[in-house]
Amino acid sequence: MAHLILEPRMRVAARTATVVCAATVSLAVSQPIAPVAQAVPSVGEIVAAAEKYLADVDSDERAIFAEERSQQTENRYNSRQEQRLLRSNVLMFRDGSDPVWIRDVLEVNGTKVADPPDRLLLLANASTASAQTLSQIPPYTPLQIVTESARQQYGGGFRAVNQPGAALNYLRVGRPGDLPFRADGWKTVDGAKVVLLTLKDAPGGQAVPFAVGGVQGRFWIEPASGRVLQTELEFIMAAVYRTKITVKYGVDKTLNTVVPIMMNDEYENRIELVTGRAEYRNFRKVTIDPGAFRIGR
Repeated sequence: MAHLILEPRMRVAARTATVVCAATVSLAVSQPIAPVAQAVPSVGEIVAAAEKYLADVDSDERAIFAEERSQQTENRYNSRQEQRLLRSNVLMFRDGSDPVWIRDVLEVNGTKVADPPDRLLLLANASTASAQTLSQIPPYTPLQIVTESARQQYGGGFRAVNQPGAALNYLRVGRPGDLPFRADGWKTVDGAKVVLLTLKDAPGGQAVPFAVGGVQGRFWIEPASGRVLQTELEFIMAAVYRTKITVKYGVDKTLNTVVPIMMNDEYENRIELVTGRAEYRNFRKVTIDPGAFRIGR
């Protein structure tokens, strides 16, 4: 049998080649394979899923009654700052295609400002009560409650736009058909994987009737379920206030329905910045007559 005899230089080269080959194999085995990026569904698919999801939510015609705890801060550019802590009751429902939100401020910095504190719930129950029951309930009106409560907030009436739910009208049936949505990729909200849809220079319309000019919107949506986890609207109001409202949504375990759980809002003009943070709790469903809450009719 013939023997292969390598010269010294050849033996060194052979050993080097063996080491390089082994290192290459080792790298190939140990280096993780990059995951394939999940494709982002089309804007049309996401909006259609959200539309169906909201239609299911809206199929329950009962109103939702809840407690709102909020902190509001007024920063004037002369360095003066004030703060208010408010406790309120809120009633939210839909009157046809119109979202309705009524807030009754009960306390400001621990001082009671509404009496009795359950008058909004009394009004809700009265809307479907018998004539005999109505005679036993003081004649509170939605306009009275809304007007008195607006006075308790920094900015008064202009701040009455801090109402969760308005942004969802951009995703419901009946929205303008040519809204310029754009998908901005995958994001994560509270551990859930969502797609961020952005909306630029949309008309205020039914969703934001008090907006001057175009509305900028952002919507964090689970594509498969259509569930909306967060919304954000930014617009100019009354020609001078830059307004931004961000709302996070969750599922209340008791009601097994989607509800707003937190809202951040801010308003800015040339002399002041007003900010707020609200949280919601103690949700319950009540049967009402929506017509009884049509303010000004």
